[in-house]
Amino acid sequence: MDAYHCNVVVVGGGIAGLWTANRLIRKGCSVVVLESNALGGGQTLASQGILHGGVKYGIDGANRDIALRLRELPPRWLACLEDRGEVALGKVRVLAREQHLWSRDRFLGGFASAMARKAMQGDVEEVPKHNWPEVFQKNPPSGSLYVVKELVLDTLSAVTALAKPLEGNLVAGTIERFVRGESGLESLEVALVDGTPVRLQGDAFVFAAGAGNESACQALGFGPAATQRRPLRMVLARGLGFPLYGHCVTASPKPRATITSNPLSQDWVWYLGGEIAEKGALLDPLETLERTKKEMERMLPAVPWDSVEWACHYVDRAEPRDSSGQLPPEPHVLAHGNTLIAWPAKLVYAPLLADKLLASPILSSLPPAASQPSDFSALPQARIGRLPWDLPLSWSRL
Repeated sequence: MDAYHCNVVVVGGGIAGLWTANRLIRKGCSVVVLESNALGGGQTLASQGILHGGVKYGIDGANRDIALRLRELPPRWLACLEDRGEVALGKVRVLAREQHLWSRDRFLGGFASAMARKAMQGDVEEVPKHNWPEVFQKNPPSGSLYVVKELVLDTLSAVTALAKPLEGNLVAGTIERFVRGESGLESLEVALVDGTPVRLQGDAFVFAAGAGNESACQALGFGPAATQRRPLRMVLARGLGFPLYGHCVTASPKPRATITSNPLSQDWVWYLGGEIAEKGALLDPLETLERTKKEMERMLPAVPWDSVEWACHYVDRAEPRDSSGQLPPEPHVLAHGNTLIAWPAKLVYAPLLADKLLASPILSSLPPAASQPSDFSALPQARIGRLPWDLPLSWSRL
C-alpha cells in the first residue's frame, strides 16, 4: 500500500481537529486531517454554537471552576472573528451577540441574587420592560428579564472557515489498523472512501475525533476507563416565524431549556438543548417531543405551539472521563509516546485545547518542516457536513 508522510497526522475534522491543524500549519508544520464521516459532522455541527462566557455555569455556584475558565475564551474567539487572532474566522456568521435569561417560577430568590451579582460583574444586564421582546411582553416571566452578552455562531460557517486553509489535506477515510512502534504510533493503515488502502505516517499523531478517540485509547492501552458518553436528544421546532436565543431557568438554577435559532429559506428553526435534551436522551423520540412541547408551553405561553413542526436529533457526546460523570471542567489531553488524544469538552474550549496540544513536549519539539511532506491532494477529500435541520429528519405536529 502507498505511504504518505507529514509532520502531524490529525484524526478528526471537528472543531478541535481543525482548530489545532490551523495552529500547526501557522507554526510551519505539515499536517493532514483524517475524517471518517464529514467535517464537523459529529458533535461540532450538532452543537448550539454558543460561546459561553461562564454565566450559565456560574448561576448556582456548583460549576464555579468551569465558569472561571470560560471567562477568558470569548475574547480570543472575538479576535479570530475579526481576523486578528490565532486562526482566521472573519467569514464566520454571528447569529446573535446576546441571549435572554428568564424564569417561570415565582420563588427563585437564589436565582435573583445570582443575577444581581452577575450584573455587578458586568456579565448580565437587566432588560427594561419597555424593551422586552414581544414574546415576553404578552406573558411576562416571573421577575426580571436579563440579557447575557454571549455570541452564538453559525457552526457550519465556522467549520468552512477552518477547513479553507487545509484544502488538499483533508482526507476522507477510516482507520483499519494502528501500527505501533517503540516510541508510539508508526503509522495508521487507512481505507479511503473509494476503497483504496493507504498508510499515513507522521512524526506525531493527534486524535481529536470524539467517539473515534475511544478506539485510539484502546489501541494505545488506555482502555475504556479513559472515556465517557453523555448523550443528548436535541429538539428542533420550525414554523415559529421569528428567532429567539436564551435560557429559561426553572426551580433549579440549571437551564431547563437553552434555545438558539437558525434561518431557513423562509422561516426559522429553533434548536433546543439544556435539561430538555439531557432528559430526552432517556426517552424515545415521541415522548421527548411531547414532553418538550409541554415544557415550552410553560416557558413561552405566548407562542402558538400547536402550529409548530417538531423533530429530534440524537447526539452522543464523547468526552474524557470525569469522576462525577458530568461535563469535564476543562479540555483534556492524554499522551503516549508520539501520540496525543484530545477532547475539547465544549466548542468554546477549542483554543484552550490547541494551547495544551502545542505546548506538549510531543508537538513543541517538532521543528518546522521536519521532513518532506507528501502531496495529499490526489486522495479523496472529506466534505463538510450538514446542520441537523438539513438532515432527513422526521418532522411532525403534536
